[in-house]
Amino acid sequence: MTDLVELHDVDITIKRNHILKHFSLTIGDTPKVIGLIGLNGAGKTTFIKSIFGDYDIREGEVNRLSKSIAFCTDVPDFPSHLTALEILKYSRWLFSGSQKNDEYYLETLDKVGLGRSAYRTVEHFSRGMKQRLGIASSLVLEPKLIFFDEPTSALDPKGREDVINIMKELGKEMVVVFSSHILSDVEKIAEELIVIHKGEKIYEGNLSHLLETTPNHQKAFLMFSSEEAQEKFLKEYRGSVIFKVESKKELSFSAEDFYQVLAALNQETPVGLQSIRKEAVTLEDAFDYLVGSREEKTS
Repeated sequence: MTDLVELHDVDITIKRNHILKHFSLTIGDTPKVIGLIGLNGAGKTTFIKSIFGDYDIREGEVNRLSKSIAFCTDVPDFPSHLTALEILKYSRWLFSGSQKNDEYYLETLDKVGLGRSAYRTVEHFSRGMKQRLGIASSLVLEPKLIFFDEPTSALDPKGREDVINIMKELGKEMVVVFSSHILSDVEKIAEELIVIHKGEKIYEGNLSHLLETTPNHQKAFLMFSSEEAQEKFLKEYRGSVIFKVESKKELSFSAEDFYQVLAALNQETPVGLQSIRKEAVTLEDAFDYLVGSREEKTS
C-alpha cells in the first residue's frame, strides 16, 4: 500500500475558533469507501479543504503524497451554456493541460448515468444531474483518491440513491472519502469511518467493528395477539426486567435484558405471544455513543 495523504498533529484556527486539534491521519491507496461523519461544525469540511491548501496550518503538517487526488463539492456549479461533454474536456484541460478522445469522456458520463445527456447544455440539468456531472468532472482527473463533501444533502431520495450507488462502485476502483450528516447513507456503503467531534478525531477504523463493539442501548420488543394477552403477561411476569407499553399489543424493554427475557420465555411461553425481536445497533446509535462518551470524558 502507498500512502496518498498524511496529516501530522494538525491544528487549524479560524477567527480564534479552534477548528482542528492535533489531527493526525493517513490515507493509503487501497480502494474502499470511507465515511467521514460528525456534528455540524465538527471540522469535516475543514479537514477536507486543509488537504487542498485552503487553510493556513497553525501547527503540524499536511502532506499530499500524490497528485491523483480530487474533490467534488456539495453544490457543483458549471457554465450553463456548455454541454456535459464540454465540461469534462474543460475540467481535464484545466487540471493537466491535456485531452483524451471523446470516447473516454462519453464512457465517463455513462459511468455516472449521463451518457444520454452528453450533448445537452447544463442549463437543462436537474440538481441531481449536476451532482453526477460534478462526479464525472472529478473522475476525468483520474484520481486515486476522491473526496465528496455532503454529496447527497440537497438531493431527493432517487437522486441520493443514484449518487450513493455511484460512490459504492467507485470504491471498487479508488479510495472514496465522503462526508455526510445522513448516517443511514454512510452505513449503506462505507467500509471504514473517520469520526470527528469538536475538531478532534474520536474514531478511525472499520464500520463493522464499531457497530459490533458499541454497547447495545436499543430496545427489544414483545408482540402479543391481543391487549388481553399483553396485560396477562405483565401481571404474571416475575423477573426484574422493566417493560414499557408501546401499543395495545406491543411491549418494549432494554435490549441488554434480551437474553434474560428469552430464558424466561423458554421456561414458559405466555399465551398469545407472537414474536420477540431485538433491533440491531445502527451507525446513528454508535455515533451517539461515541460522542456521548467523549463529552463525559471532557466534562
